[in-house]
Amino acid sequence: MQQTPLHIHPGLQSHIIKAFMFEQDKDLESMFRYVPRIFPAFLFILKDTHKIDSFHSLELFPLRPASIYYMGVSCKPASITCSSNIQVIVVLLHPYSASFFFWR
Repeated sequence: MQQTPLHIHPGLQSHIIKAFMFEQDKDLESMFRYVPRIFPAFLFILKDTHKIDSFHSLELFPLRPASIYYMGVSCKPASITCSSNIQVIVVLLHPYSASFFFWR
């Protein structure tokens, strides 16, 4: 899997910790486990993504191409499985910044 750091606009740097673009060829499979999630994040699933699933506790949530997801802070076990061609942008937020994006 290839990861590329993305530039953060200076006006958003006080709210965004990091932003990365993740790309993977269709012949590979990857799994990411994260617990606890101490930083909220946005996931931008781009249109060329074919199969990506998110597990929270014991529930499966298939992630659709051309969609945006928000992941809040949690102590529940979670993971993301990528089993085909994917293009995902992950934006990690400071814990206090969710309100900036949702209540402005």
